[in-house]
Amino acid sequence: MDQATRRHDSGAAGEDASAQAVDARPTRAQGCAPARPLPPVFVVEDDPAIATLITALLNKLGLANPVEYARDSTTAIEALAAGLAHSRLPILILLDLHLLHGTGFDVLRWSRDQSDLSDVPVVMLTGSAALDEVNEAQALGVASYLVKPVGFEALADVVRSLPTRWALLAPEHIDG
Repeated sequence: MDQATRRHDSGAAGEDASAQAVDARPTRAQGCAPARPLPPVFVVEDDPAIATLITALLNKLGLANPVEYARDSTTAIEALAAGLAHSRLPILILLDLHLLHGTGFDVLRWSRDQSDLSDVPVVMLTGSAALDEVNEAQALGVASYLVKPVGFEALADVVRSLPTRWALLAPEHIDG
């Protein structure tokens, strides 16, 4: 990946949980396919400090999935297209509205035009509370629209409200 796109594992707990799950499964020789990597959360954010904060919030929530980044709309679309080509779809897209080289709406429209991405939940995380932008995002099918600064509880509430089949929590964060 280039400098505008990067990947982070969501923390030691998530890595340990993933490794334990892989180690506990039967091997391919025993008739099972090899374990697949967890699908990523894809963050499109031009401010590296905010991208780091988002990762910290996801880690605190206990998300075990890796987090991948793009800093502009062009790179985001290229990375999502590459993911489509390799059947590596994100489980969630966290999308800033005002980006370099285009807008979050460019990414959102493009992703909605891709049949394999059209059902991936998209959460807008933006500094804009302009009603026309909120309405456009809603018309394009975003799962939620959060205005920055966003605290842990607001992001956690949105993530928890999404369909449970999309997320994998590290074992220490699962109730029961």
